[in-house]
Amino acid sequence: MHLSNDFNNLPKSLETLYIADGTLEKIDDDWLAHLDGLKHLVVRQTDMYNFTRSWLPNPAPHFTTLDLPTNKLVSFPANLDDGLPELKYVSVERNLITTVHEEDLAPLKGKPVFVDLMFNPVHCDCKLAFILDYPTRWHYFLCATPGNVADSYITHLTEEQLQCEQGNA
Repeated sequence: MHLSNDFNNLPKSLETLYIADGTLEKIDDDWLAHLDGLKHLVVRQTDMYNFTRSWLPNPAPHFTTLDLPTNKLVSFPANLDDGLPELKYVSVERNLITTVHEEDLAPLKGKPVFVDLMFNPVHCDCKLAFILDYPTRWHYFLCATPGNVADSYITHLTEEQLQCEQGNA
């Protein structure tokens, strides 16, 4: 499937776009950039490995839902604070995310956004200690590695348990 900028020819009143069960051969940088009325984007069960903010309109004054479960994402989407004033829900559950960067989550921390990071194979080390101060209503993950914290829920750990190898902090 090619997610091309031809999608911008859909009616401007389109509110929900659902893409599922496909192989994504190519995704244009601006494939949804002109759909100003878009509120919900759901992409699930594809081989999508990243999400780029430029795909959406900017600003996207009505956009509330970014639902990206069961893909092959390797990172949390960046720049979700950029032109998305009504964003309420972000799900990246059941992907291949192994770490999360504070600069990607920080813009959402104080907003009424629900974030779902569950069921990702996250490596829990000192770089994720910031999560211990994040909203408790968000859904986090069980740590996949390292062995001493594997199968532990990230928010049930302490900073002392989130260790980094020497030279890796």
